[in-house]
Amino acid sequence: MKHSYSSEEPAYPTPSLKVGRTGILTASAVLFIISATIVLIGAIFAFYVTSLLPLYYYYFGKSNGVEFAVLMVAGVLGILGFVSGLVSGVQSLRRKQFAICISGAALLLSAGTMQFVSTIEFPYSGSITFSAFFGVPITILTIFGLIFLIIRRNEFS
Repeated sequence: MKHSYSSEEPAYPTPSLKVGRTGILTASAVLFIISATIVLIGAIFAFYVTSLLPLYYYYFGKSNGVEFAVLMVAGVLGILGFVSGLVSGVQSLRRKQFAICISGAALLLSAGTMQFVSTIEFPYSGSITFSAFFGVPITILTIFGLIFLIIRRNEFS
């Protein structure tokens, strides 16, 4: 029996260079979205503490305003980190635009780092709690998300 191959089908199968979808990028996207949610809560809390500036001056009377400026920057950077973290998570789920995913995650990581800077600068006794609830989870989740994203960068189209 003779096998005839048509001109449309190759005689031997060619190996596919495209990698299948794995759950690692989905996990990365979920970590970015969770981290973005935490940074939004931290930003709202930073804005709330900044709004207490008159009470702080009234009770303690000694501040040059740098602490509240740092908290305001942490709040603004937190909102930017929230938006970029959501965009990075969605694009990671879609497996599109690797550069936007990396830059959004980097901005999210800088927002988490700013939570640490604001707790170092602010002389309030609850600032360690602020760092433990907001800075540590944001930083750890975003770093793991970035590691997962970089490991599976060949899944992006």
